[in-house]
Amino acid sequence: MNGQDVEIPRGQHLINIGKVSPVKYYLFVAGALGLLIALVTREQATPYGLFLHIVQWQIQSQLAIWLLVLAHISLTRYIHILKMKPFVQLVVAGLFGGLMFSLPASAMDIIFKVDPVPGSLYAFILSWFDELGGSIFPVCLSWIVINTPWILGLRLTNEITAGSDEVKPPNSQAVDSIPPFADLVSDHIWGDLLYLKAELQYIKVVTSKGQELMLYSLREAMNELPQSSGIQVHRSYWVASPAIASFRKKGRQGELVLVNGTTVPVSRAKVSQVKSLCKKLSVKTL
Repeated sequence: MNGQDVEIPRGQHLINIGKVSPVKYYLFVAGALGLLIALVTREQATPYGLFLHIVQWQIQSQLAIWLLVLAHISLTRYIHILKMKPFVQLVVAGLFGGLMFSLPASAMDIIFKVDPVPGSLYAFILSWFDELGGSIFPVCLSWIVINTPWILGLRLTNEITAGSDEVKPPNSQAVDSIPPFADLVSDHIWGDLLYLKAELQYIKVVTSKGQELMLYSLREAMNELPQSSGIQVHRSYWVASPAIASFRKKGRQGELVLVNGTTVPVSRAKVSQVKSLCKKLSVKTL
């Protein structure tokens, strides 16, 4: 399912809270969710009191979020769920993440004396299955709800609005054909591609018209682009060749300045390759 399948036009600004990365977003959501659950279940507080009950749920909510992130990234990379529709991706990753979370959650209940210490391995397995049955579907549903704003086009990042000056690369022919991942980008955002940035299981697509986060892997997006159209300069960054304004050395690493003023880090392993490309493109090197 992409943004064209829902009633809300993709990329429409129903909310705009500035530039929010998935990392900060997940940290905030997990913290708020953990506090809410702890307060709602305060009557079930452990013998240690309400404060440690809140601490327990903060630990559990943060652990659940990052296990879900790990599950989503791992499934995308190794089992290739990327070709599934975005909401299907979230369901599959949510179920796997819920499965991964159930074991430490069961152990934590024992540590915080919510559940008694099992007298045998068999008793612990039964306790784990009970935890699994009670947590996997709520965890999966939470993962879907948490990621829904981006899937529906409720963007949590700033973008260049209508009437703003469009940044044009000196040579705007970086991508001659439209890559498949562009189908998931809002029509009013897609323009001359400047760079891609990996943010957990999302990528930030930055063009001459704005930017947008989408549920996609950087590696897959790069595979869909012509090899001559740009270069991966860092584990988390791909840059379109025409978007490069200058290159400068920073210690043993480097930094690219793009035509829109953005600076992009260049890893030590990529410095020589980037310098060669800049020489070929007659880009200023400092």
